Amino acid sequence: MFIGREKELERLASFYSSDFFDIAVIYGRRRIGKSFLLRNFSQDKRTIFFQATTDKKNNLDELGALVSFVYGTTNPILYHDYAEVFSEIGNLAKTDKLLFIIDELSFLTESDKSVLSVLQKFCDNPFQDTKLKLILCSSYSSFMEERVISGSSPLFGRTTLRLKLQGITTEESSAFFPKWELKEIAMAHVISGGVPYYLKRISRYESFDEAVHEEFFSMGGALLNEPILLLYTWARNTNIYFNMISAIASGITNTAKIASKLNIEPAQASAMLKTLTSYDIVAKKENAVIGGRKATWRIKDNFFAFWASFVFPAMANIEIDNSDAAFKIAMENLPQFTGKHIEEDIRKYIIRHSDRLIMEYGSAEFPNPQEKTNEELDFIAKCENETYLFGKFKWRNRETGIHVLDDLKRKSILAVSRDVKREYYICSESGFSDELIELASKDKTIHLIEGDELFGIAKHRISC
Repeated sequence: MFIGREKELERLASFYSSDFFDIAVIYGRRRIGKSFLLRNFSQDKRTIFFQATTDKKNNLDELGALVSFVYGTTNPILYHDYAEVFSEIGNLAKTDKLLFIIDELSFLTESDKSVLSVLQKFCDNPFQDTKLKLILCSSYSSFMEERVISGSSPLFGRTTLRLKLQGITTEESSAFFPKWELKEIAMAHVISGGVPYYLKRISRYESFDEAVHEEFFSMGGALLNEPILLLYTWARNTNIYFNMISAIASGITNTAKIASKLNIEPAQASAMLKTLTSYDIVAKKENAVIGGRKATWRIKDNFFAFWASFVFPAMANIEIDNSDAAFKIAMENLPQFTGKHIEEDIRKYIIRHSDRLIMEYGSAEFPNPQEKTNEELDFIAKCENETYLFGKFKWRNRETGIHVLDDLKRKSILAVSRDVKREYYICSESGFSDELIELASKDKTIHLIEGDELFGIAKHRISC
């Protein structure tokens, strides 16, 4: 079942529609669905779909077999270098359109350091007179951004489409669970990080509790060691990285304090944080719009955040089939964990459905000089015409009342004191009081988002 990615498919269709040579770059973390997207897109097209490895001979043998298949012969063509392959592919695309997908481009460059330069020469000359559609794909975001897209890349300025795949939206995640209740769907979306592969595994079970127990807290569970396997492909000394991720998950978010916790130098900690940032596992947490706060660190990937918070500390027990206590702790704390980690999804939902031109958005923390305390805004956005959006998110099992709006208005004045246009967004898992609903119906600056709306549950129930 293919869920979501409609916009990505539309962009790919537009990329493919012309009869000219074009290059697309598609990247994103492992398991995010790049290969699945491309196989779905290419299934009715004349295609060479090449999965690269780090072994040059194996790559050339595989490419020989794939090119032979396009020619309709059973005898594989023998190639001695990648230039021969690219020349042949150019010939195949001279009169008829050909889609050439190189998956895991970073592995291809490991097999031959000169391959990008060779590819650039073909892109600049022979390929220009063809109907070739070249798609370069990789799970290594930093590689694609530094070696393929950046100004130092041999291919700089030659790509016509760039797609970085992120986790799917709340509405799309809901489609995996047509019979589950909102609370379970929300928790599944958060702990999966919106990654389709993890959502698909979780959806195999009758209930969320069963899915978490079998996938994460059972000896041999499919997702038990997933972060270890992922990180091992990026770094050799995985233990110190996991200790760093766990430190951030536990609330240690300052670089110096992280270094102290790991007993390493701050410079080493900074370098490691940069590595984790390049793979979208962690990110800096800064004040959006208003600025003024020293940056700290947060775990950006919710799958890693869940694993580091509940699974990693219990690995020794899980591996000897003694996970009951750890599983119980996880399930007791998951509602609160979900409320905290679903906030970025709600922000993105607001951005997707707003008709405003939003120039900057995020969360903010700022001082209250009168009370001598810190205040927080779950959402703040700067829009055109001196308009600001402010938001409060209440992910809990009770309805949200008008006092939340009053408090949000108070905080908005503290955050942006000057005279500006203001709009207010409140998201509630369990709905709103009649008083707040009535007020919002009369005041168009007040926007209420219920949990069922956030996940598009009514739409998916009807479709079932």
